[in-house]
Amino acid sequence: MDTENPETVPQPAEPTNVSQQSQQQVPEEKKSNKKLYIALGCLVLIIVVPVLGFICTTAGFFALNPTELFDEARYTTAKQDVDALHSGLRQYVLRDLDGQLVDLSEACLNGQALPVINSADGLDPTEGGDVSSLSICLSNYLSEIPTPPDGFEYRWGVDNAVNPTMLYVGATVTDSADEEMAPDYIQDGIYSY
Repeated sequence: MDTENPETVPQPAEPTNVSQQSQQQVPEEKKSNKKLYIALGCLVLIIVVPVLGFICTTAGFFALNPTELFDEARYTTAKQDVDALHSGLRQYVLRDLDGQLVDLSEACLNGQALPVINSADGLDPTEGGDVSSLSICLSNYLSEIPTPPDGFEYRWGVDNAVNPTMLYVGATVTDSADEEMAPDYIQDGIYSY
């Protein structure tokens, strides 16, 4: 063999049949298939996981009864508002009226009779007075008088219009069908001195 002559150097044999050609292409196809499987796997994860999450969240939401959740949220809001009103009114009576409930008539109602609440039988939407009548009196203690959520009324009153010894602030539902879901919530404890 002549090594100096490039024409005589043996070259690798060219594949002569189809099976030899396909064996050389297999590694290329494996790489291509692997990339395809990875891309499809990622696509499935990107699509399927959020869809399953949405289904689980939606199913959980409806299993919890959204109407009941909204009703509970409204009732909780009403109770928090009553607590804030009670606190503001208590501060007003103790600081500005020296604990004298009877003075609420002149200070807040322009001399009109104090509204009365009979706490023994609960609270109804027309009993006592509307808390909006306290807006001027409570302006130093509350930035605004809370507005009740749908289906609720906020009321206030005393035990006796002439000689009050107890002041009440409460929330009641306007529809008696909702009474079981949201029983009357009454705060008391502001005593005249």
